[in-house]
Amino acid sequence: DEAIEKTDAKIEKLKSIKQGLMQDLFRYGIDENGKMRSKATHRFKDSPLGRIPEEWEVKTLNDVVNYVGSGVTPTGGEAVYQKEGIKFVRSQNVTFRGIFEEDLAYISESIHKRMQRSEIYSFDILLNITGASIGRCCVVPEYFGKANVNQHVCAIRLLERDLWLSSFVSYFLQAHLGQKQIDILNAGGNREGLNYQQIRAFNIYWPKKPEQSRIASVLFSADEAIEKEEAYKNKLLALKRGLMDDLLSGKVRVNKLIKEAA
Repeated sequence: DEAIEKTDAKIEKLKSIKQGLMQDLFRYGIDENGKMRSKATHRFKDSPLGRIPEEWEVKTLNDVVNYVGSGVTPTGGEAVYQKEGIKFVRSQNVTFRGIFEEDLAYISESIHKRMQRSEIYSFDILLNITGASIGRCCVVPEYFGKANVNQHVCAIRLLERDLWLSSFVSYFLQAHLGQKQIDILNAGGNREGLNYQQIRAFNIYWPKKPEQSRIASVLFSADEAIEKEEAYKNKLLALKRGLMDDLLSGKVRVNKLIKEAA
């Protein structure tokens, strides 16, 4: 329990560090020397998103994408889901840290062929556009294979298929300025969620490609550190469950331990 508690505290600290990094990286960026810019050493300029480094642009998503669209729920709904087949991504699978694969639904090849417009590809950015999880987003990994999304998940496909560029856009949407734009569009209890026109109109910082990669790489490393600690916590939880089963069922005798403690 103490080990689990300490690991929980470490995970929360790492998440806080990541949030701080996102705030700073999307305000100052990383220059060509690998250093974070500062107002004392670099020039900044006004933009529709506030003060930004002189080297940056502000674009709309429409400027950098070649596809924005979502899918549908197949006729028959959950009744046609299978235990294996073509992956079918729903809003509960889209998290800020990637696609949660343990709760994926699956559809048949024939249904997949009828839903070609909802097919997603590696490096697509998935964005939840309705419901309580609106705004959650992540990148489709290269290994993911054939998959479709339902109507609650929007696929954003960049003009250039590149892991780091897609990751940069996804991290921006996760950051304060991205989530703020989503909140404004969703204000007033808008039950319809986000539409494609609104998504294409999103403003986004646009540094040059090498800097986008540097920013995404730093945040990716932060995610990896969090995932490492979460995996360790899961091992501790499994160990605790095993110990409880052994000790409470009498599989392991504790008389000797009690005598040693006394």
